[in-house]
Amino acid sequence: MLKSSINKKSLKTNSYESKVINSLRKLRDTQKELKKQEELLKTEVLDILKNKNVSELITSKYKVFLEEVITPRLDSKRLKEEQPKIYKEYSNNKISKRLQIK
Repeated sequence: MLKSSINKKSLKTNSYESKVINSLRKLRDTQKELKKQEELLKTEVLDILKNKNVSELITSKYKVFLEEVITPRLDSKRLKEEQPKIYKEYSNNKISKRLQIK
């Protein structure tokens, strides 16, 4: 396991820092809500396409179409099981930082 170089001490914040953190938290909450709304509307549009039995709709402002796209993906689980040496040779660890607000 890789060790992080981040100092894990806690520190009380001042008023400015609290405002920034509160704003970030509110923005993240808003993003989550907007994502939910987006998914609901996307589902509704897909239902309209399905019910009309079409793959394209044209409005006064937009053209909406649904198309199948094939994207190649590596089955890393299968590669790891069937070719562990190759998997290990081409695998690498990525270190990232995650900012969490609880």
